[in-house]
Amino acid sequence: MTAKSFANKKKEKYFPLSNIICISVTLVALLLSNDMKSGIYEGLIFSFSTIIPTLFPFFIISDLWSEFFEVKQDSKLQRIFSLLFGINGQAVGALLSGIVCGFPIGAKASADLYKKKSITLQELELLSCISNTPSSAFVISGIGVGIFGDIRIGIILYFSVIISSILLGVLFRTQRNKSHFMCNISEQNFNFALSITNAGLSSVNVASFIIIFSAILKVLKGLINHPLIFALFASLLEIGNAAKEIANLTDTSLFSKLLLISFSLGFSGLSVYFQTLIFLPKEVNLCKYLFRKFIQGIICSIVFSFLFLLII
Repeated sequence: MTAKSFANKKKEKYFPLSNIICISVTLVALLLSNDMKSGIYEGLIFSFSTIIPTLFPFFIISDLWSEFFEVKQDSKLQRIFSLLFGINGQAVGALLSGIVCGFPIGAKASADLYKKKSITLQELELLSCISNTPSSAFVISGIGVGIFGDIRIGIILYFSVIISSILLGVLFRTQRNKSHFMCNISEQNFNFALSITNAGLSSVNVASFIIIFSAILKVLKGLINHPLIFALFASLLEIGNAAKEIANLTDTSLFSKLLLISFSLGFSGLSVYFQTLIFLPKEVNLCKYLFRKFIQGIICSIVFSFLFLLII
């Protein structure tokens, strides 16, 4: 038997399973069409009232950071960044833009550096993980104040995410190439019109994932009657909805709720994962990225435990 015929037989073997999956998904969509419509509607409202107005200007700002933000050669900041993560020290701007602006800005800024050949593929795979974090506004204002009514909770959660990103970068530190660290990434070719166009397209693409995951979660909520189990699923899929579902859990302590939310913030959810795919080149090992973000979720929970018990 040739390799081609073996592959065809293997394909035939699994073909019925793909049919079953397609039919099952279609039936679920038909039977729970009202839930799906409701989820899409909520996703649309959220995207056009919050996501696009928030992300659009920051995509342009990210381009500005990528083109104009410079770190003095051999400065302390560059040396610390390089020492911690094994990444070109001048790429610290991508990390800062991700921390300030939130995801998926960090992943985009990292990918831009790779396209300009300023960082290696290995550096990109690590930088895109540690820079792709939720923004301070989302964590502190949205979750801390908006959901729990306590700014201290938001601050603790936010610093847990930042610290977990740093620890993740140290844990998976790249092999340092001294000659590469002399690379200057200050070449400036900022195109304002192109930046606006790309910002619009990127914002709509991100909003599309928000909408589809909002629909998926609404369908799952119709299928899963247990609030805790649904909250666990939501924490793996989309952190905005997950935070609301976790906060509404009864017979669950505040610490347990926040511990689960901290994991979700560190992991970032599959919705953010797919948003990130828009920007990362095909050479990136996506399984490695997802694994590292899962590890970050665990680290974030551990860090949060220490900070919560220490402060509150």
